[in-house]
Amino acid sequence: MSTTALSHLPGFLDDVLYQAEWRARKAAKYPDDERNQNAADHLKTLHAWLRRGAPEDLLVALDYALGRLYADPDVNLSFQPGVTDRLGRLGFYRVNDPSHQRWDVTRSVPTRVPEGSHEQFDAEMMELIKAINEHLEPAPETIEDRLTAAATDYVETIKELEEEYLEEKRLAFYEAAEEEDSQRDGDDKKDEMAERWQEQSAEDKSEFFEMVKEAEVDAWRS
Repeated sequence: MSTTALSHLPGFLDDVLYQAEWRARKAAKYPDDERNQNAADHLKTLHAWLRRGAPEDLLVALDYALGRLYADPDVNLSFQPGVTDRLGRLGFYRVNDPSHQRWDVTRSVPTRVPEGSHEQFDAEMMELIKAINEHLEPAPETIEDRLTAAATDYVETIKELEEEYLEEKRLAFYEAAEEEDSQRDGDDKKDEMAERWQEQSAEDKSEFFEMVKEAEVDAWRS
């Protein structure tokens, strides 16, 4: 199947080749770091495989996933790392390092297929398709997720009502206290009223949460 018949694949192939050339330039700049040349060779081989050897169904699936991804005008912000950056990590490892973990398109994992094989390229592209699909279609919301959201909303609402209730009580308290002792003034009076309000507000808070409990019981019964 010609890749030109797929609208988004030509640009993707350009990305692969661009990353291969970028890695090759890095290899020339840092000749002692073999990872860049490994990545450049890997990407060039991947490019050739996509153009001539990749299965048709994989090319169609990849083109469809890319089309959906690039339909998002904020894709460069929302899908991170981006497609180009993910491609740039392919093949970036040291050949003779037994502890290395080769990079796939989404994370560092041990490659389970022969390096540079069609099976590896197939696995890498399927991993990219999977990452795009998971980005566009997040996992469905679970009961636990919904319960957490409901509980958070409930607590925030109760906090707002508590603040309103205590503010009403505070204003009423100071107004009544001022009427009772309108002759006095000064810091001593303010300190005394503040101390009395601290005691009263604790009682008012307990009263508020008793109201909350009663409302919860009535709600469960209804």
